[in-house]
Formats: sequence, structure tokens, C-alpha cells
Amino acid sequence: MKTNRKSRALILLFLLLSAGFISAKLAEKWVISTWDYEDSWLVTLQGYEKIEKPAEEEPDELGWETVQYKLVVSFLTGEKKGETFPVTVEHLANSQLKFVKGGKYILAVDHFDDGSSFFSVSDRFRFPLVCAFIITLALAICTLSGVDGTRAILGLVLSLVLLVKWAIPMMLGGYSPLVISICSVSVISALTVALVLKKRQYWPIAFLGAVGGAAAASLLGWMSIYLWQLTGIEVEGGTLLASILPDLSMKGILLASVIIGAIGAVLDVSISITSTMAEMYDYDPEISALRLLQAGLSVGQDILGSMINTLILAYFGSSLVISLLISYHVPIVWSVLNDPLISAELVRGLAGTAGLLLTVPLTALIGAWWIGRILKGGQPE
Repeated sequence: MKTNRKSRALILLFLLLSAGFISAKLAEKWVISTWDYEDSWLVTLQGYEKIEKPAEEEPDELGWETVQYKLVVSFLTGEKKGETFPVTVEHLANSQLKFVKGGKYILAVDHFDDGSSFFSVSDRFRFPLVCAFIITLALAICTLSGVDGTRAILGLVLSLVLLVKWAIPMMLGGYSPLVISICSVSVISALTVALVLKKRQYWPIAFLGAVGGAAAASLLGWMSIYLWQLTGIEVEGGTLLASILPDLSMKGILLASVIIGAIGAVLDVSISITSTMAEMYDYDPEISALRLLQAGLSVGQDILGSMINTLILAYFGSSLVISLLISYHVPIVWSVLNDPLISAELVRGLAGTAGLLLTVPLTALIGAWWIGRILKGGQPE
């Protein structure tokens, strides 16, 4: 028996790794076939050597030290596809970009008015490996969790498609980020609840609880943004986005990120409470609404501690780099919390926490009322 289990585990591992490898190759071929940039190419590094600078050369006036390399690359895209020849590139000495023979990179070129050209390696080409990891993990979840895991992955995929294909284009088109985010989280909530909860008679409980929690998060987010005088350009890329699209409401974008960022944790709590109350009612159809309410609140309180930890630490981790920079230059606690970048992350964390706090009693109350009055048909307890 143990041998059979071990064999099945090895076969499963082999299949998952094979799926990851195949997905990486397919992703690479897709990018190569659709690559149409004139100032950059995908290349395979065949060899490289560092070009030593003369001893008298010093770093430029800004103090940036650059390093030159002579690379031998094979072009995978563009007019030079299939050709191999040397290219001299230059980049910052502390850029942390490591050259690996056989690795794939993005080679870029800048053309200047005097007719000269400047080649540089902008980044590693990691997209195929990213796809491989994502697909392998998704298949592992589907395999180990069965239908439930597959439903969860499907819900995540549909949610991402909605955000990328509809929400983002609508915001870029000038529509209100607040309205778009509310519509998005409503649809995401409906999709997730329908895919995760198997019994449709309990769908309204989880949906209304999640939407109520998202509403609480948006309210606290709006209050924090207004009272803390955040403009929305503090977030990473905010200044660049505001300069490219000056008519875009950056405060609205920040609030939209708060609402969308909170919906995942809020949905988790609302669905967990709903599932617990549903199981109790299915086990004992005569259970009172008060007992269901107490159970929902008790379960919600247990979940709340870990979910708040997860939410706050996730946002703290995303702002760790800027926290280190601020603490290094101004090692004072209040200066870290006063920084606009950290404040923007705090808004997300605190708003998400407020959403969770309201989701617990709201879902429990809706569940007790829905089961006690709707499912039981208003019969006396």
C-alpha cells in the first residue's frame, strides 16, 4: 500500500513538473511569435566577458559607476532572429543583474541624435518560468483539492480577467474608479460565492456579508484618505501615472485599490461563517436563529485574529523596502508612519481590517435571519 502511494505521488509530481515545463515552452513561443518591438529583442546569452576600464576613468559626476560587457548573443526575435554576434553593453555596477550563459535576456537599444547607439540588458526574460510556476501550482491545487480547488482557481481566474479586461480599461477611460471598483468587487463576490459555496440557498448570506464588509472598508478608506490628506500619487508608480494621465483621479485610484485589496479577506471570512452556519442548520434543521447567530459570531471571532494578521503583514511586507530606506535615513518611528507611501499602505491595511470587523457580525446576522425566516418559511422556532 505504501509503495503504491509513493508511486502515485511520484507520478503526480512528474506530471506536474511536465505540465510546468510544457507551459514554459508554450509561453516562450507565444511571446517570441508576438514580439513586435523595434528597440528591444529577446536574446540567448552564448558568452560574455567584462571590459576593464582604464585606471584613470572615474565614476560620472553623479557618482554612478558603470560596467561594460562584451556579450555574444543569439537573437530570438526581430530582423536579426537566428543570428549570433557580439554586442557591447553597459549598465550600473550595482544593478544586481547577473549574466548566466544560456540564459535569456531582454536586449534594448537607445538611439541618439548624433547617430550613436547605446545597448543595454534591461532584464532577464523570466515570463516563461513565471507561467510555469503559476500553472504548476494551480494544477497542484486542483489535483489535491479536487472539485473545490478547481472552483477556487476558476473563481480567481475569472476575477483577474474582470479586473484586467474590464476594470482597468474603464478606469483608464476616465470612468469613476470608485464606481468601477464597487461594481468589480460585487461581481467578484458573486462569482466567488457561486463557485465556492455548493448550496445555492446560502449564496445571499455570504454575498451580502462580503459586500457589506467591502462597503465598510471603502468608508474607512475614504475617511483616511481625506483626513490624512493623501493625494494618491504616493503609491508606487503614482507620480508617473499622474504625469502620463493628468485627468485621472489619483485619489479615486487609491480608494479603488483599498476596496479591491480588501475583498479577498472579506470574502474568506463571509464564506467561512456562512459554511459553518449552513452545516449547523443542515445537521439540525430545528436549530434556533439565536444559536446560529452565536455560532456565526464565535467562528468569526476565531477567524478574525488570524485574518487581520494576514492582512496587515501582507501590506507591511509590500512596503518593507521603503520602510528600510526611511528607517535608515531617519531612524524615528513617527517618521516611518508619517511617510506618504507607508500611510497609503496603512490605509489599505486599516480599511481591510474595518471590513473584516463588520463582515463578521453582518454575515452572522444575515445568516441567522435568512435561515430562520426564509429557509424555514417563517415557521416558529
